[in-house]
Amino acid sequence: MVLHKDPSELAKVIKDYRVALTPSISARIERDANVPLFPYYAWHWSISWKITSPKKIIEWLVPEINYWVWYEKYGDQPNVNTPYFLFVGWEWYPSPGNYSIATNSHPLSSNIYVGVRSYDSGNIANLGIGTDVFQDSRLPYFYDTLWSDNGRLIIKRNGTIIIDTGEFYDFYKWGTDNLQLPARFEVELYGRSNLYLSTNMYTKIQFDVPINGGYYLSDPFSIIIKDLDLNNTHTTGNITGYLITNKGLIQNPSIEYSIDDGITWVTVEAKKVSDNKYSFLLGNLMGVYVSLRINATDIDGANISQTIIRGFYTIPKEFEEWSLRGPRVDQLYIKIYPNITSEAIGLKNNEIDLMDWPVPSEFVNEFQSDPNIILAKFIEFGMFEFDLNHRQWPTSNLHFRRALAYLTNKDALIRDVLKGYGIRIDSPVVPAQGSWQNPNIIIYNYDPSKAAEELELGGFIDTDGDGIRNDPISGTNMAPVDIIAREDHIPRRIAGTWLAEELEKLGVPVNLQILPRRDCFQKVMVEYNYHIYTGGWSLGRDPDHLYDLYHSSMDIYPEPWGSNYIGFRNATYDYWAEKVIKSPTYEEVLEAVWKCQEIIAEQVAIIPLYSPSSYSAVRTTIEGFVNAKGHGFNNYFTLINAHLKDMPFGGTLRWGFCNEPEDLNPIRGQWVWDWYVLGLIYDSLINHNPIYPAFDIPCLAESWTIENWTAPGNIPGLKITFNLVNNATWHDGVPFNSSDVKFTYDYLIEQQPPRYLSSIQNIVNVETPDTYTVIVYCNTTSYFLLHKINIPILPKHIWENVGSNWPTYDPEAEGTLIGTGPYKFIEWIRGDHIILQAYNQYYRRIRPALYTLADFPGPFLKINKEINFAFVLGASWPHGRYNYGASVADIIGSNLIALRMTPYQQAGRYFISYHDTDVIGYNPSTGDMWRGDTAYPHLISVGGPGVNMLFDYYNDKLSARFTPIGGWHIVTPTKEYWKVVDQSGRAIEDYAIIAIHYDETRESYVLLIGGIGAEGSVAACTYIADNNPLNGHAMVIKVYDGDGDGVVTFWSLIHGKEKIEVVEVIA
Repeated sequence: MVLHKDPSELAKVIKDYRVALTPSISARIERDANVPLFPYYAWHWSISWKITSPKKIIEWLVPEINYWVWYEKYGDQPNVNTPYFLFVGWEWYPSPGNYSIATNSHPLSSNIYVGVRSYDSGNIANLGIGTDVFQDSRLPYFYDTLWSDNGRLIIKRNGTIIIDTGEFYDFYKWGTDNLQLPARFEVELYGRSNLYLSTNMYTKIQFDVPINGGYYLSDPFSIIIKDLDLNNTHTTGNITGYLITNKGLIQNPSIEYSIDDGITWVTVEAKKVSDNKYSFLLGNLMGVYVSLRINATDIDGANISQTIIRGFYTIPKEFEEWSLRGPRVDQLYIKIYPNITSEAIGLKNNEIDLMDWPVPSEFVNEFQSDPNIILAKFIEFGMFEFDLNHRQWPTSNLHFRRALAYLTNKDALIRDVLKGYGIRIDSPVVPAQGSWQNPNIIIYNYDPSKAAEELELGGFIDTDGDGIRNDPISGTNMAPVDIIAREDHIPRRIAGTWLAEELEKLGVPVNLQILPRRDCFQKVMVEYNYHIYTGGWSLGRDPDHLYDLYHSSMDIYPEPWGSNYIGFRNATYDYWAEKVIKSPTYEEVLEAVWKCQEIIAEQVAIIPLYSPSSYSAVRTTIEGFVNAKGHGFNNYFTLINAHLKDMPFGGTLRWGFCNEPEDLNPIRGQWVWDWYVLGLIYDSLINHNPIYPAFDIPCLAESWTIENWTAPGNIPGLKITFNLVNNATWHDGVPFNSSDVKFTYDYLIEQQPPRYLSSIQNIVNVETPDTYTVIVYCNTTSYFLLHKINIPILPKHIWENVGSNWPTYDPEAEGTLIGTGPYKFIEWIRGDHIILQAYNQYYRRIRPALYTLADFPGPFLKINKEINFAFVLGASWPHGRYNYGASVADIIGSNLIALRMTPYQQAGRYFISYHDTDVIGYNPSTGDMWRGDTAYPHLISVGGPGVNMLFDYYNDKLSARFTPIGGWHIVTPTKEYWKVVDQSGRAIEDYAIIAIHYDETRESYVLLIGGIGAEGSVAACTYIADNNPLNGHAMVIKVYDGDGDGVVTFWSLIHGKEKIEVVEVIA
């Protein structure tokens, strides 16, 4: 049915749905409206559609009609937190016209009404309370509340509770009569949001009501934070807020903020803007959750306060900026320290620029006050846990494992040891992984009495009264429980010690072994000789580790280094873990991920302890750090983007390690420090956005497509086609191509190394239709397949000779630690340092002056030695800043260069040439110039700046340049060069510039050739065409009479009769 309305009669509504932290989520909008078509009739219609946020929608709506709106975010990608998930309300447009809506607000205010009214007798009162818990009146149209909130209301009269609602949903009203006056009333409102941020809100109002008195207050104040996006995140650096009070009734407000969830508070100045508005500045808070607390009095002297825990999150833009191009430094010097304390001291003493580990709690305050150190808060993609050996008694007994869980005091560990810089976890899915974390699992809080009950249920009872529990199987005293604790990590060492003490209090003997890291690995991962190990894992953006670490197939005992070294085997768990890695949709995967967490909690497969929530630290001498989600400053993108302050390129970046790598074999390496190094040497096919990890980005594959495919046995599968970069080389100079990718997959499938079992298990076949295309066929439709098969690529020409010897092969000793990554291996001095050098031929390297003229024609060729440039010549008509036209001499010169480059041109192909007016834009009224796109990234320009706008565009950036002041001539740092002519204006001597320039913004090289006169331009082109040596970044060429006629002519130049020489080289 068509609604017949002229656009002039309708409201045009532009809706801008901004979802900064969740750019790839789906969103759903449902409408339910009565739209009049004819008198006495109505059409009931509903439309449901999906959008990908952020999204702009334009709607034409009938004025003076109420439109119900249902806006729901759902179908989040992995690792995406969705603070808002539901808006419900209505919108109404009073008249035809244009309307604009940006849904980017967040409710930081509580909506509460308090009214006390005394009766005629004067000493009896009525009390009325109403609250919406959270509300936001700032939305530009009529949304009701967010339907995602729960509250609790407590009212006290003279210190005695007269009402406690318990938890209620969304909205509550309450009233009572016959309250005796005078009285002091306290009203406390707790708000608990189901959103990820603004988790808790607390409002307290305390007031006195005398006989014949009353009290009234409605919405005492609300807080507005400028520039919050829809996901309640601030990205602009300095944070400004406003406190809006009710009709000027609030006095003397104090405003405080906290970045540690209310443990400590900082007071900020509240500046009065008007009777009901105060402004405040929180400053440049980086990568932290910000909590707010307001205290004030009203005009009657009543005390009012409001506290909001985790009101919003901050990501300053300066740490969001990143590039795939790099590295910018020449060298990465990795300083190895014996422990994290020594490393932190090293940062303070300017021994290093970047730490590999979160800042220890005892250094946080000191570093915050140090002007030479920058801190950024982050929640790590990592967990620490007690790993329980399910192969050995008694940790194979469920009751014993539950007893261990009840004896683990996680909260005290976080409070007293970590000083709050950790988040308690009760499942192996960590907070940084967002919606994958199941909040509804069994929780084992510290309770020694329940631990004792579990021990007795398991039969671990002291039957002989000697203070040691007896083994229910042998009947004798229990053998000591082996606890292996890491010596190098203080929180894990203390956690192991505490657990040992708790067990001994309950009569369980313990053999606590606090060992160096290497000895722990031997006992736990090689010998499997332990009961409890203080483990830790660095996780990724996907929860597929639920399969890798705990599925039965990952238990390869007695072979060493199995990822399921705890030996957890559970058929029901395996069923759901397989669904985690095989299910095709988000909803199916989410169900499976939550089920896995439930089973791990029920079976106490492990005892999760905490996920680090701390600070990442760098020194201010370095710029370009990237605060990656889940990693802080310590990440791949920092190491290719960071550079010395005021020195965009070159120099050395100093990186601290609090532990030493164990194994730099990319097939065998297991530990985080191994892969800190290996991850910079070996590239994989794809990478992910460091700020929004749900986004995949190119690496060795510049693009990819995923298609359905039916595997043998009529099994639904996927076919992934990778289109590879065509300019990558291995660190030994051998070109990278599709054969390396195919070899890597085939080799790992053949050898079956434990580290890669889950990555290769679904690969059926790998094809290479051409040099830079790879097709991977898989017998699964897994939601995570692209990520799962994304592994480091090995050089075929090296590893094909290793064969089955990979378990003992040492690439470092063999000199074959060779990848395609941004850094190449130089040396490893055990216990002291590792040096990695930026790979000059890295396919994404960005660095001005990486190439000089001596490298010509290299910068202008592809890796396969084909041309990778276009010519740019000045237009023949008057144009540009100087309104000149180019002469035929520039065409002659470009033809000479073309002859020089012909060996690199494909047969039958032509050189591409542009007029400068096609490449450079020019605004004569302002003098502004800008460069446009070209078919090839690199350019060769012929003609000076007077006739070629491309030379003019770059002229001031060159070390040898032209100037028209006093007449066109060339200026270098030390000299000036002028053209000399005879009385007839014929050239006696002329000069030209040959310069190479790197355009960083376009990541392209430009060869600029131009003379003061036309003779100079042709002479410079002739010099290049004759294969004469080129050096430095700029050269000045002189041409003068060579045939004795006293002048320089084109004819003589072309026939080689004039003299050409280099008069200056600028490095």
